[in-house]
Amino acid sequence: MRNFICLLSAVLFTSLSIAQISQGGLPYSFENEELLRTPQKYDFEKPDLDFVLQDDIERDAFKYPPRDAVIVPIGLSMNKAGTWTEMDNGDRIWRLELTVPDALALELFYEDFYLPNGAELYLYNPDYSEILGAYTSINNKPRSRFSSDAISGETTILEYFEPKSVKGLGSLTIVDLGYTYRSLGAGGGSQPCEVDVACPEGDEWENEINATVRIRPRINGNLFWCSGTLVNNTEQDCKPYILTALHCALNGSQSTTADYDNYRFYFEFQTPNCGSGNASAASSITGCDLRADSNDDGGNSGSDFMLLELQENVPENYEPFWAGWTSSSSALSGGGVCIHHPNADSKKISTFSNTPQSAAWGTSNTHWRVFWVETVTDWGVTEGGSSGSAIFNSDHHIMGTLTGGASFCEGINPPNGPDDPDLFGKMQRHFVSNPNSAAEKLKVWLDPLDIGSVTFDGSANPCGNVSVQEVEASKVFSLFPNPSEGIIRIQAVNNEIKIEAIEIIDISGKAVFNEQITNTIQELDLSELNSGMYMATVITEDGRIFAQRLILN
Repeated sequence: MRNFICLLSAVLFTSLSIAQISQGGLPYSFENEELLRTPQKYDFEKPDLDFVLQDDIERDAFKYPPRDAVIVPIGLSMNKAGTWTEMDNGDRIWRLELTVPDALALELFYEDFYLPNGAELYLYNPDYSEILGAYTSINNKPRSRFSSDAISGETTILEYFEPKSVKGLGSLTIVDLGYTYRSLGAGGGSQPCEVDVACPEGDEWENEINATVRIRPRINGNLFWCSGTLVNNTEQDCKPYILTALHCALNGSQSTTADYDNYRFYFEFQTPNCGSGNASAASSITGCDLRADSNDDGGNSGSDFMLLELQENVPENYEPFWAGWTSSSSALSGGGVCIHHPNADSKKISTFSNTPQSAAWGTSNTHWRVFWVETVTDWGVTEGGSSGSAIFNSDHHIMGTLTGGASFCEGINPPNGPDDPDLFGKMQRHFVSNPNSAAEKLKVWLDPLDIGSVTFDGSANPCGNVSVQEVEASKVFSLFPNPSEGIIRIQAVNNEIKIEAIEIIDISGKAVFNEQITNTIQELDLSELNSGMYMATVITEDGRIFAQRLILN
């Protein structure tokens, strides 16, 4: 993805892994001798993998989202399984050990998941080389479902600490285990021509790299990998929307609400160096809600998109970037890149220099055809696991999402090679087409202000910066009416701060209006500006700048 502490420190601080939004720390038993006895153990049968392994051969050949784990139902609750120990001060510890033979890793899925204030849940393996947690009340979910990241090996130990003050309030039921049967990704599972984002090819794309996430979908009893992108919207409210491909949620049937509650999203899963270093899974979020999809059977009759909203805000220390987009029907010249997680591996970058051409995937003109080029490091392609990743044009706007294609490294899947094309569902089709309802057109979600712009820039903090400015600005000046049909009045609200000028800035950052302020209340005629969202920025006598959002209808 801890006098006991002294004995373990050399192991723990070299191989400790903590993933998901969690609080860190050490399990209580690590420093309490009275808890050294073995917790209650449960052994489960290894799943029958004959059909699964044969099916994987076909899936991998066609670059479908790769599967590396299957679900093993177990149904163990905290109230009926495991070992409880009450401490002298009234606090309680619950522990449980789970084993499935020959598993490469185990990940757990919960229902009735509720951790009261002060309670902590940890997971670790028998040699204490991997620890997850502490999971706390911040991990409680609207529908009381949760999933924890994988612990390497065939055995995982759970430990729950409950303070006396909340005794009996905590609950969880482990409904399923995710049984990892083959290794993908972080060990170098992608093809040899892939290019790490830390290589020179990624130098101009740091923001878009920070927007790209690795996705762990759960579908119909199976666990897969895909790619997606954190995407901006015209309200610039930091909504944690993830844009990916619908086929990432399809495997005979589509993911259910319970499945979406257990999706996991990994930010910053990338190597620190070009061609070396380990990717960290420490920055992840569990759970999402389906907001819209193309309803096209994964591209057979449309452009193959899915929009998910995370159930938690993205922490600032994940260094997120909300990517910009274009819904233009014309492709911009000048090339661009795709940033993705091939075969669930660390983040890679593929480069194109041609102008994408319109193409069909089941239906005409739904996709962009893209050819990759060889760069200074190598010749990046896409693979299974890259599905749903964004293609960015030379203006750094998303213009499509990956459905599939024919590109492979030389010798990997002859006769295909790196100069064969891949196909990306068009953002223009995502926005207004597809056989889905009006409420599921991507425009409804990414352009909630209905500004009508075909391009919208990304931002490293679209809500934080604006909201701070607006809180300060409201103490300096007011705009009314807002929204407005073109005529607005600006009024100073602080007699100690003198406003000298106002500037109106459009969403591209261009100043489209400016005027000196000479009165306490001054009328402005903005009727010649297009409808949409703007920033009204004032400059004060002492050189300070304050801004508020302005909507013109």
